Amino acid sequence: MNAITDVADVDPIKVSVISSRLDAISKEIGQTMLRTSRSPIFSEARDFVTGVFDHQLRLLAQTAYIPVLMGSLPSALESIVNEYAGDVSEGDVFILNDPYRGNNHPPDITIAKPVFGDGAVQFWAVSKGHHADVGGGGVVGYNPAAHTVWEECVRIPPAKLLEKGRRNKSLWDFILLNVRMPWLVEADLECQIGACTLGERSLLALIRKYGLPTLHSAADQILDASERQVRAALREVPNGVFRAEGFIDHDGVDKQKKIAVRLALTVSDESVHFDWTASDPQVSGYVNSTLANTVSASFQPLFMTVCSGVKYNEGALRALSVDAKQGSILYAREPAPVTCCTVATSQAIIEATWRALAQVVP
Repeated sequence: MNAITDVADVDPIKVSVISSRLDAISKEIGQTMLRTSRSPIFSEARDFVTGVFDHQLRLLAQTAYIPVLMGSLPSALESIVNEYAGDVSEGDVFILNDPYRGNNHPPDITIAKPVFGDGAVQFWAVSKGHHADVGGGGVVGYNPAAHTVWEECVRIPPAKLLEKGRRNKSLWDFILLNVRMPWLVEADLECQIGACTLGERSLLALIRKYGLPTLHSAADQILDASERQVRAALREVPNGVFRAEGFIDHDGVDKQKKIAVRLALTVSDESVHFDWTASDPQVSGYVNSTLANTVSASFQPLFMTVCSGVKYNEGALRALSVDAKQGSILYAREPAPVTCCTVATSQAIIEATWRALAQVVP
């Protein structure tokens, strides 16, 4: 049972200190990856994101070392926790890369480690990064010739990479036998595990210093403050529906046909809704987007412009919503290939959103 009890609001100065510490822990996870990775995709391109979640799976702090991944962690962690509800132990480390199980695209592998206090999960330390090899065809996870997701990757559903601190040897063997550079994949998985372990240690130190009731009450206030900031920024944007399009040059298969993403952006007082349901149907090539990627890419332009001064956390996202039609280019049905969605398709989503915003906040 969770021993947390309700407490009064925490002193605002202490809330600020805890908020800064959570941000620092997220950065520590990332800095550890930069120093211990074997792949230049992590150490030089910084193609990864790190985050800290609480026991309610609320994103408390995040460091997006590459912007395209800034909104991709919540759906991945939710998928892992839903799969293993009631079966999470101290020392477990979870893995996920399947784009049809909450991940954004196959090369970005999610690693998540629970942090226990009072006998229950209180926080999660999470890392997601682009691996140099995830099986399938192509290079660095990109296969322009793919017609299905199976030609792009080895699909890893939510699974335990470590069980109570011990390697799940069968899973490690399965992954490493199905990639061309097992030494590199193994090293970068270890890098992510080590980084999340460091995050766990720092979160345990935070629990010891402040106690769980104070931390969770502070988390409520941190998220509520971000929500208020976002809604205040959105109040400055006139209400209305603003439409725009973005285009993907082609899908790699039919090189004569452009693919449209169509947005109806609705601003209503203190909220914004992204409606992508008029976008083109999914295609044969690898530019199809998962819903997780579409959501992440939709929010980026808003946080680069109107809400640029607000911390990206669960509270900041409460005023935002996204809708896309299943079977479309922005919410592909399994088993469509999707690896390039974080590049060409995200660019089209971002451009369309900027064009819509430009009509109201030029």
